[in-house]
Amino acid sequence: MSRHRFGAPTEHRPHAASRFEIDLLDRVQRALLADNTIDLTDVEIEIDGSQVILLGMVPGPATRVRIEDIVASIHGVEQVDNQLVIRRHA
Repeated sequence: MSRHRFGAPTEHRPHAASRFEIDLLDRVQRALLADNTIDLTDVEIEIDGSQVILLGMVPGPATRVRIEDIVASIHGVEQVDNQLVIRRHA
C-alpha cells in the first residue's frame, strides 16, 4: 500500500509497463537528470499510468519540492505521489 501525501492509502499493483509508461519514465528521468543541482542518489521513480510515484530520500525539503515541481511540469503527468523523505544527519 502506498499513502498519498494528502489522502487515503492506495494500492499500486505491479503490472507490465505500457509503451506510454516507458516513454513517460524516460522523460521524467531525462528532466530530472538535466538539473545537475539535484541529488538523485537515493531517489526511485515508479510510473502507474499517468501517475508518477517518487520514493527514497533527499538531502532537504527544497530538493523534495524541486523534484516534485519538475515532474509535475512534464507533459503526460497527471498526478505526483511524492513519498520522498528528508535524510536525517547524524
